[in-house]
Amino acid sequence: MTNGFLDSTHNYLTMQQFLDINQNNLVEFASHSINHPNLNALSLDAAREEIAGSKLALEKILNKKIEHYSYPYGSYSNDLIKIVREAGFKTASTTDLGIGQSYPNRYKLKRIRPGSLTGHALLQFLQQN
Repeated sequence: MTNGFLDSTHNYLTMQQFLDINQNNLVEFASHSINHPNLNALSLDAAREEIAGSKLALEKILNKKIEHYSYPYGSYSNDLIKIVREAGFKTASTTDLGIGQSYPNRYKLKRIRPGSLTGHALLQFLQQN
């Protein structure tokens, strides 16, 4: 969740929608920064504020721990991984393609892009990758 966009004019979630969705135990919100910048373009202090500040704000709003992070634009570095870890996140997602995951790489989780695949076609895609 890019919490700086809540209740904005950017056609994002309203605060009430965010709170309503949070009541569903099938959905878990992760942090995605305050303003969605390219973190590698910021100073480390500014990146730290975007990462840790988002976590703290979301935890205050939802009154629960936020344990997962997703790098804006998938942009990350060893310095950013360190900041994410120090902020108290358990994992972080990139936009790197793949399905193989490991505990040592928990701050560089890969993603799949199934596109329009569903059902059997999606299952085949996952088995082949």
